[in-house]
Amino acid sequence: FSLCDWYVNDIPEDNIVSLQEENAELNQQIKCLTNLEVGDFCHGGIVFYMDTTNEYGLVMAEEDVNGLYEWGCHNLIGDISFTNSIGLGYVNSTNISQNNCLEVGELSAAEAALNFQSNSYNDWYLPSNKELITIYDSLDVISLGFENSYYWSSSPHSISEMAYCIQPILGYTANIQSITNTFKVRPIRAFGNWTMGCMNSLACNYNPDVNMADGSCE
Repeated sequence: FSLCDWYVNDIPEDNIVSLQEENAELNQQIKCLTNLEVGDFCHGGIVFYMDTTNEYGLVMAEEDVNGLYEWGCHNLIGDISFTNSIGLGYVNSTNISQNNCLEVGELSAAEAALNFQSNSYNDWYLPSNKELITIYDSLDVISLGFENSYYWSSSPHSISEMAYCIQPILGYTANIQSITNTFKVRPIRAFGNWTMGCMNSLACNYNPDVNMADGSCE
């Protein structure tokens, strides 16, 4: 089929372009809802993780937060063994932010991520170590604007005054550095039907069905 003469000749070109852009946007929204894949741009960022049922996942921001930041506080998670899990970035970030570890006017890496806004979303946070490594494993980080620098995770290490980070350009997917060092920040956000609650199996209110921690462990 072809466009009718009245559509081609009588509708201003700007209107045609506008309709084409709206159509492309609607097609993208349909894809994000029905056929989402790792690497797609959806939910305000680039998808790097989805669960096996495709009901929930994580996206990475298209760009770094401007500047370099210290990690912040140490040992804010009750059980240090849980620092390498998917679903801990949000609670780690909020714990760091609530402790006000740095001087007045200075932002920690987690606070910088929590303050980040992009593509009409303001619920970004600093990824956990496992979430940060999943970004490296799932995406071409060089083509996505990662710099030749370390990037902080929100996960502390059991060694005092150390926290997890990666150097994606050189391929360092498991590294620890002093929390006083200043490194880059690449925020993430969650989408879909995550189950919030306690992920710590040693806690009284541990729930094995939970996949995102919310700081409620007792």
